[in-house]
Amino acid sequence: MAWADAGLLCSDAPLMAAIASEALRNMAEFMAVDLSNTSWAFSTLSLGHKPLREAISAASMPRLSDFQPSNFTNTPWAFSHCQFEDSPLMEAIAASSRSRLHEYNEQYLTNTAWAFAKCLFSHGPFMDSLSASALRTLMDYNG
Repeated sequence: MAWADAGLLCSDAPLMAAIASEALRNMAEFMAVDLSNTSWAFSTLSLGHKPLREAISAASMPRLSDFQPSNFTNTPWAFSHCQFEDSPLMEAIAASSRSRLHEYNEQYLTNTAWAFAKCLFSHGPFMDSLSASALRTLMDYNG
């Protein structure tokens, strides 16, 4: 529901508050995609619900092995977009996704670079790997 409202850029404050409340109650049941999409939806609507962000962060940490490239991209994008700093989560995402950057498409690489730059988060090995993946993608694209 939150994802659909955000996709339509429809921000109904009472509805989003109810969604946040329900999400907080059921966070333990969320899969990686649910965590990522909920974070994305609230950020797209510029709703910086701090308790929800903290819960998403805490729930994401043990599920990073279940994240797909889109989850690794959307979660830091959402946190950066709403200027919600979470260095432990960003550090964990950088470490967990580094070996999977070859799975990223151009948009994932771009959005990930933007998210890490926006929050001024520097993880040298991750940024080196991200740059190398972007260069490979450019070289493949240019033939």
